[in-house]
Amino acid sequence: MIKDYLYEKVDGRKTFIEYFNELTQKRLLPAIKIEPKMQIGLHLIEKIDFDKPNIGGVVHLRNDIDEEKEEFFNAISIAGLQVKLSVQKAPEVPYLVIGFNERVNEDGTLKTFEFESEVFSGAESQNTLSSNKSNMVLNCDNQFVDTTTDLEEDEIIEVKQYRLLDMQESWAYFGPEVRMRFLTQSGTKIVTPQHDPSRKRAKNEKWMEVNKTMFTYQPNAHGEQFYVAVWFEEDWGAEEDYTFSFNNVTMADGTTVTASFTTTKKNYDDIYGEALIPIDDPSGTCYQADDAVFILQFP
Repeated sequence: MIKDYLYEKVDGRKTFIEYFNELTQKRLLPAIKIEPKMQIGLHLIEKIDFDKPNIGGVVHLRNDIDEEKEEFFNAISIAGLQVKLSVQKAPEVPYLVIGFNERVNEDGTLKTFEFESEVFSGAESQNTLSSNKSNMVLNCDNQFVDTTTDLEEDEIIEVKQYRLLDMQESWAYFGPEVRMRFLTQSGTKIVTPQHDPSRKRAKNEKWMEVNKTMFTYQPNAHGEQFYVAVWFEEDWGAEEDYTFSFNNVTMADGTTVTASFTTTKKNYDDIYGEALIPIDDPSGTCYQADDAVFILQFP
């Protein structure tokens, strides 16, 4: 983002702020001070010729854009004409993109992700559920790591690798904010780690090596039979409840039920999917949460 590199030299001679002071008659910094959440990005910056700027135009992102439902962005070409650009297919020439930053607070500072647990409603009598329902993937593109270790108390659960099968983030936002939320067997949120991959790798369904620590397993707190993963792409909006369920989960008495969970998300977040993870699965097991495929490991 341009705001992050205002005073960095971009071609060995001038800084971003020097170039944009020339282009905007020194209006950039005052505008940033008026709206600290403003985000200014330059799509395809690597193709810019700063001696002969070849920018295609400017895209202004509305606050209420829904990337799953809308096909086009409104933009203004360098000639001053109104044009429409595809939300998902990136233009082949550079564009300035102006919008609101999803990763900063109201004062313009970068948000920090909070990991404290919060209690949400879970399925009734979850402590009697058996772990016969799993979202395990059997081959997982031969990405398996060590599959001989069983999970024990106090061991650290990590996401080793993952890939996305239907990444929704538009090119105008430069990259997805992937969130991996884990819930206990009773529906309590344990943690929501983040990973911000490159849009190109995510869009092309490439495996991401992350080694992200999820949490230290405690049977009394997290459940002795399973836990749950919810994968989503964080965008923005008002907070709302999100309910999902697993069908045909066998109870201890042999009956089958639908196990429902409720957590929260923002109304423009894109859900990738959910997975039920049995405690007795070994390290290196691969799971599919609909559009997110991931491998867990522990020592």
